[in-house]
Amino acid sequence: MEALYRGAGHSYGGGHCGEQRTSFTSWFNEIDALNELSLSPFVMQSNADFSMEGSLSANCHGWQNNAGPFGNHITDLIVDRGNGPEKATEEIQSAVTGGWGLCGEIVDFNYKSIPNFKVASLVSSSWAEQVVGDNYDCDMLNIHLDDKFEKAVVNEHYYSKQIAKTKLTDNVPKWVPWMVRYCPWLRWFAQSNFNTRNTSNRNQMLYTSVDHFDFRNRKGERITELFEIFIPQENAAEYVRLGKQHMAKIPNYNTTVRHIEEDKSSILSYAKGPTRGFVTLAKKKDTNRIHIRKLIDLAISLGGSYYLPYNMYASVPQFQKCYGRWEEFKKYQIVESPWSKKYLGAMN
Repeated sequence: MEALYRGAGHSYGGGHCGEQRTSFTSWFNEIDALNELSLSPFVMQSNADFSMEGSLSANCHGWQNNAGPFGNHITDLIVDRGNGPEKATEEIQSAVTGGWGLCGEIVDFNYKSIPNFKVASLVSSSWAEQVVGDNYDCDMLNIHLDDKFEKAVVNEHYYSKQIAKTKLTDNVPKWVPWMVRYCPWLRWFAQSNFNTRNTSNRNQMLYTSVDHFDFRNRKGERITELFEIFIPQENAAEYVRLGKQHMAKIPNYNTTVRHIEEDKSSILSYAKGPTRGFVTLAKKKDTNRIHIRKLIDLAISLGGSYYLPYNMYASVPQFQKCYGRWEEFKKYQIVESPWSKKYLGAMN
């Protein structure tokens, strides 16, 4: 059962890769609206304070298992490429989706929604190499790896019956971010040994803020950074085995692994087939650049890629190897950014 739901509501968003994105339509507001209809977004970004337009501009993915990224589930995209809003052709849509605002401003779109299901969750623990490449029949999936790429906690979520609208609150306990930052071993013990079965609903699970893990120092400066590596599912265990040496040199809190089906929507596609995304929350350190580049090289050797928005650590040759259609993408580019100047070159 599915429905197409009108999303962006004639608000502008997107942004240029490497720069902050702003919009008028947050996922918090969208989930509130869907909840009144007993519906839920099929694919969305991992946290609800991001903008919908920014999510399409980044062609994000989330917890949804056996699903492609957000752009796979979009119809009737309206963009402004400098001459006012117009319906995007298939070619323009593939450039704007995952195009970081470089190919036009997103005005409006329809996207796929599903019922707000009751969700039963099952938590188990194992070794990282044993689980990252496995097949899972669940509806939503999160695999957490420890900072050494050795242990794993697997969160499998299964839909049951549709439920009516419910009260939604961002109810992440205050002690969870504290444990992640200051006492990761205790967090790992709690994840592995408690709350092995839990029941919630889909909208409630998606209704959380990324601010819980936005760690800052006393001056208010962010002390963390994210990076994400994409690996074909069949090579995910090999990535964990070979990547341990590099992860040991990156001070990190943990890595979350999610499953993404083939990206069929974007010229700058990061998933050429069934793919595992390894999202790492790390402490900022000057040497991170060196080791993240080595992880990107490893990903390339295994047929994978990396996610574009988090930093500009990748070399230009690495970018071109991961995103082989970059010259085709440049044909649709209408604005520039520091990111585009580095990786695409100056516009003509």
